[in-house]
Amino acid sequence: MKYKHNNKGRFLSKKVIPIVVSSFISAQLLFSPISGLNISQVEAASAKLLSEEMITSGAVLQNYTFTMQRDGEYINTEVGVIKLDLNNPYVKLDVMTGAHGQFTERSTVQNMVKYTDAVAGVNGDFYAMSSEGVPLGPTISDGEIMASPSELTGMYTFGITEANKPVIGLYAFEGLVTAENGESYPLRGMNKTYAWLEPGHLHSHADSLYVYTDAWGSEQRAADGATTPTEVLVVDDVIEEISEGEFLPMTPPKDGYILRAHGKAAKFVTENMQVGDEIDTDYELLSLSDEGQNIKEDDFKMLIGGHTVLIQDGKAADFSRDVSSLLGNRSRTAIGYSKDERYVYIVTADHYGESDGLRLSELQELMLQLGIWNGINLDGGGSTQLVSRPLAEFDVELSNQPEYGSERNVVNGVGVYSTAPEGELKGMFLDGKTTLFKNEQTTYQMKAYDEYYNPIDVSELDVNWLIANPIGDFEGDVFTPKQSGTTQITATSNDINESLEIEIIGRHNLSNMGFSASNSNMLVEGGTYKLPVFVKSESGVKRTVPAELIDWEFIGFSGTMDGDTLTVHQLGNKGIGKIIAKYDGYSSMLTLSAGMLREWEDFNLGEEVPVSFTVYPSFVSGDLSFQRESANNQSLRLDYDFSEGETVNKAAYAVFNNDEGIEVDGEPQFLKVDLFGDNSYNWVRAEVIDGNGDVQKIDISKNVNWEGWETVNVNLADYNLTYPIKMKRLYIVSPDVGQNDREVTGSVAFDNIFFMYRGEIPAIIKPKVEMTLNKQILTVDGISQELDQAPVVMEGRTMVPLRFIVDALGGQVTWDSVEKKVILIKEDQLIELWINDPDINLNGNKVTSDVPPSAINNRTMVPLRFVSEFFGWKVGWDSTTKKITME
Repeated sequence: MKYKHNNKGRFLSKKVIPIVVSSFISAQLLFSPISGLNISQVEAASAKLLSEEMITSGAVLQNYTFTMQRDGEYINTEVGVIKLDLNNPYVKLDVMTGAHGQFTERSTVQNMVKYTDAVAGVNGDFYAMSSEGVPLGPTISDGEIMASPSELTGMYTFGITEANKPVIGLYAFEGLVTAENGESYPLRGMNKTYAWLEPGHLHSHADSLYVYTDAWGSEQRAADGATTPTEVLVVDDVIEEISEGEFLPMTPPKDGYILRAHGKAAKFVTENMQVGDEIDTDYELLSLSDEGQNIKEDDFKMLIGGHTVLIQDGKAADFSRDVSSLLGNRSRTAIGYSKDERYVYIVTADHYGESDGLRLSELQELMLQLGIWNGINLDGGGSTQLVSRPLAEFDVELSNQPEYGSERNVVNGVGVYSTAPEGELKGMFLDGKTTLFKNEQTTYQMKAYDEYYNPIDVSELDVNWLIANPIGDFEGDVFTPKQSGTTQITATSNDINESLEIEIIGRHNLSNMGFSASNSNMLVEGGTYKLPVFVKSESGVKRTVPAELIDWEFIGFSGTMDGDTLTVHQLGNKGIGKIIAKYDGYSSMLTLSAGMLREWEDFNLGEEVPVSFTVYPSFVSGDLSFQRESANNQSLRLDYDFSEGETVNKAAYAVFNNDEGIEVDGEPQFLKVDLFGDNSYNWVRAEVIDGNGDVQKIDISKNVNWEGWETVNVNLADYNLTYPIKMKRLYIVSPDVGQNDREVTGSVAFDNIFFMYRGEIPAIIKPKVEMTLNKQILTVDGISQELDQAPVVMEGRTMVPLRFIVDALGGQVTWDSVEKKVILIKEDQLIELWINDPDINLNGNKVTSDVPPSAINNRTMVPLRFVSEFFGWKVGWDSTTKKITME
């Protein structure tokens, strides 16, 4: 979640000077806390520790599931915690800044961790997405000031003193620039972008003087156009250049800095400074605590800005500032420390998939359960990222699931660093997959770590590989399994033996196999479909089958596979398509309706639809236009500006036919549209008028997190539409909840809008079938035919000749002479039976029959009731006549 001050804002930088700071414990809020917020009681909340793993000496990664009751329902949230021991001399915290350690160059947390050689990290301070990319709060990194605090009320910071004590406090900035003639002017801040400040909505840089150091990576400083800059280049305390009314075309040098002035400050510059003059720039941080302990700057290791106080003295605190822009259950990031000041806790909570995210009051409860005595909120929402280094690994990896599915570029983060020397070997283990498929090649490696839990390079070790039973082969350290079952792999090196139990999944130890794709899709010519296939072993392990190990069969259409992606080339005339995936002789089938695409609008040149532009609320601005994409094609472009006004739902609309809407033929099941994304994280929707006259909102994308054209498919079956429908509006919206996560200006475009219609599926016809035990006659709807093998009784079960039964039911039967397997397909059902094997595959699920299929007179005999009831037939039995009836 990015934080904006009245739609503008951001801050940053670096330098040195005496500084006064204080511990949060003794601080009284200088600003009145936000009281009266309904911090709800979180009922029946519990944090269950799932796993923990050492990152380095003094730092451990813990994974929890936080369970609580929200609005009468129990929900679960996945939580990651880095617990850091400040008593450990070999671990430290510091601030990571953007790309290459500079403000204005955002980066993912993972890239910042890699660039700074950290072993773990999370995202840090809030920032305004619409400006250069600078944190709101102060920054001290490696004992050096990089940015001054914000001038917003109640914005707390987290820091570590040189004495290795954690502090949470409020700080202000104070500075002075003195010209060679002795005249001086107040310095307002360091490395800050523009903001509209509290109270009074004043522009931060109006009549103000700011200093920018080499931590600032842009050639423009606070460039919102609201203030005209006069800039002064200072190198080695001497003025080298003065630029009146425009930015100096450079970034600040390493041996100097740039002063940015406006209004009264610019007048001070022009009246008191000239090239060649010496200049003195002084600044310090001031504690806003009444009882703060004075600490020199070189006693402060790191400091990073945050937001509201969450925990104070072991209790849920009143929020120190308005949190209305941070409401909702979202991904969260927080930092705090224990009562004895020994442990720092870095906390993330995920809002993605089945993980429900947290409200701020729920985050408070979680932090209390983790043992946090004092803590604050860091940036969250789409910014929440947790990165750590697995034990014995050299590379870090993302350890949580970001809210929008991908890592966001943010302005800074909190990094965890190891300062330990090389230590003695502490432990070794084998690393590699423990569940494999037949013919799935995988590499196994010996991994090792030292007494400080840092990785040891074992690449030069000579490793010998052994297999407990010969169900696969090693070539070097690459293992290829050939048979299903379990075995043990052992690696031997320098008299050290490490073993790993592995399971190889094949037909004989499968319990079920299926598609992860939805069967609500429809096949259309030219359409592409992701078709991942999963299996579950009898031991309970579930894995996706590598696409290269699957044999595919298509019935009712032609298509090709690229990995796990199907492209449909041509549909048949049956109204349905069957997709069969086969692994190790075991199959699963997905049956889909054959759909038809009809173009609704492609905004062709000279054929523009009646469309107009409107906004909500009235202070939102934007524009609607047709944009040329090629010589013969154009798209509908929607520009928007949500930067003005308070935090409310904001939207810009393309309105069709004066809000009367344009009719859509028939009863479409899917909407297909090409959408040009602007990576704004805003929400794109359609409004349709259904047959009842009700306006229904259709989600096209709840999160536009890409840039450029993408084809989006929307399942209209998810909406309770009454047909016929009319297309009323297309629009982009920024909801009030989480609004600080999204861009305030941008453009999206629409093209090639199609609706997809379900093809007609042939009606199922079930003839009446009659047979008599031990008689070679089969009657189908009164028409008799001769059987070469009569139904018989085996082990108390009626066995019937399979091919005749399937023919009578209107199904398809195939014989595999190699595997001695029979495959039956009827409508959306698939059965696989192996002669003399009681395990039967029913639509991918393995079941066991008390009488296995058998062969009599070269005819496959199967249990009648088992097969017919699976195909949906009712079986009757007349004990007097010994007649079997199916209908």
